[in-house]
Amino acid sequence: MKRAWKVRKNSPALLSQYKLLFSEFNLKKKAAENSFISQLYENGRGNNFKQLWNFIRSECGNDREIPPLQDSHGQLVFSSTQKANVLNENYANIFVPQTKDTHEIIPSLLRGDLKAFSFSAKSIENWIRKIPQSTSINTDNFSIATLKLFPDMFSLYLLKIFEKSLSSKCLPSDWKTAFVSPVFKKGDKSLAENYRPISLTSGVCRVFEHLFADYINSCFNKINFIFRGQHGFRAGYSCESQLASLAQEISQAVDERDQIDVIFLDFKKAFDVVPHYQLCSKLANVGIDPSVFYWIQNFLFSRRQAVKVDENLSSFIEVPSGVPQGSVLGPMLYIVHSSDFHHGLVSNVRKFADDSATSKKIRDVSDCILLQKDLDRIEIWCILNGMTLSIGKCQIVSFCNKHEKIIFDYKINGESIPRTDSASYLGVIFSEKFSFSSHIESVIKKANSALYFIKRVFAKSSKEVKEKVYFALVRSKLEYASSVWDPHSSKHCNNLEMIQRRAARFVVGNYNLTSSVSEIIENLKWDSLSSRRQFARLKNFYLVYNGIGGWADLFEYIDPPARLGRSERPYSVRTTIPRTDVGKYSFVTRSVNEWNNLPDTVFNNAPVSFSLFKQRLQKHLFK
Repeated sequence: MKRAWKVRKNSPALLSQYKLLFSEFNLKKKAAENSFISQLYENGRGNNFKQLWNFIRSECGNDREIPPLQDSHGQLVFSSTQKANVLNENYANIFVPQTKDTHEIIPSLLRGDLKAFSFSAKSIENWIRKIPQSTSINTDNFSIATLKLFPDMFSLYLLKIFEKSLSSKCLPSDWKTAFVSPVFKKGDKSLAENYRPISLTSGVCRVFEHLFADYINSCFNKINFIFRGQHGFRAGYSCESQLASLAQEISQAVDERDQIDVIFLDFKKAFDVVPHYQLCSKLANVGIDPSVFYWIQNFLFSRRQAVKVDENLSSFIEVPSGVPQGSVLGPMLYIVHSSDFHHGLVSNVRKFADDSATSKKIRDVSDCILLQKDLDRIEIWCILNGMTLSIGKCQIVSFCNKHEKIIFDYKINGESIPRTDSASYLGVIFSEKFSFSSHIESVIKKANSALYFIKRVFAKSSKEVKEKVYFALVRSKLEYASSVWDPHSSKHCNNLEMIQRRAARFVVGNYNLTSSVSEIIENLKWDSLSSRRQFARLKNFYLVYNGIGGWADLFEYIDPPARLGRSERPYSVRTTIPRTDVGKYSFVTRSVNEWNNLPDTVFNNAPVSFSLFKQRLQKHLFK
């Protein structure tokens, strides 16, 4: 082929021959690519399609390859080892040296209403089976894949090791060592500060961490330790439940012609700077089993890490602060550290791990002053707990439909918080007029971009592969937190459906304009996006109605009917009569109207379990 390219211009015959060879090469290349993708799909049936997603990531340009980085002198470094050391030096500069010894902390005795920590070979075996398959060699030179070969046998050995570790209040050094994978966030790729550290820790230790996490979660739920505004890393709580709660508070205020100020807070390197002394002090006062406290205390003590780039390791450094990102206990320990963040605040506080939003209705300047006092208390909390706010990344949005808003200069540490007319929180764009048009347009743009990508990469793939990647890469974007921003205008609804219609033609490979795309979608057995959003909304409203998890925050917006008339049924509810479209199309109002109109077949033999409700609702909506 290379020789044919060089001599192609020597004569018309050679040029014609080159074109034939080039055409044949392209056909074979596309056939090989299609065969490769099909093989990835078939091999992925047993391991969550991991290789397929890795291939997609590489095609997207997100294969995690680290480009040349700037060192501390501004010079570019190119070798993998040099890049690993530059990244590790950057992380070392983030960590905060500890001034107090955590070993001085004495935990409270076990509370009378809590049980002691216990585990068995069976519970270890269960977690070995639950942990996702992984062939990565961890810091203890042992892979999860090896454990999963004989989980019943390995659980007996691990039982003895775990019992010894717990009784001695000590962990092997390999369990406290992490290989850090740098993951690019955004900005300049040559700057080490733009890479988030994700720790790969001991697989054996992670099994033990899951046992501790189960115990601590059960204790926290028993004593209601975690405040209701924290929706991160909790069963029954999610980004969507928190977004729905915030959106409902804003929509009600705007509908009542009030102003509500929401301040979105951004903590600087939150997971990396958590002081171990303050964290352990808070955990010690909970009243959990002291042996669990001592084990976690040692889990945090004398940790070390090295950055891994292209299988090359940097030198090891000590990790004096923070909770390891990528570990099982890390997120839970961060929640413990921030458990008193809301104390003494008069505004509504919402947190999803380190993402925070505080809100308050503003009727006059006195309300602004109260919100400013809350910011002052948050500033004091940060000082006492070793945290720092990135004030330049914090945002204030005043939501209202008034012509004249009350504008107040909110400050943190003497610096004004930037004011904006829209802000993104947990992936959803909130605008000051409380219209989700900007967010919907952003969703459409991202989904179209993703659809174009899969059309380019998977053009010759099988129907099954195309459908799989459409669901994962396109439809997931169209449905993230859709209960919150579900559009009511026909324009937005049609634009969203148009993406699915184009995707349907792509999946079956039928671009014939005389073919009915509605029939294609029906043959694929795809439900319309609008009906799927309605299903998601009513499914979530079931959780509101029954006060389950994070959706219980919205229960205050509904009431039983004043009296049961002929049209009302035992499960009927009512809510505030809206004054504007903002209130009319809010999550609660739309859901209440649709909930009350559901047929009796959905609620027969009440109370109905969540799984049974979903089955009946699905049967009703997707006839």
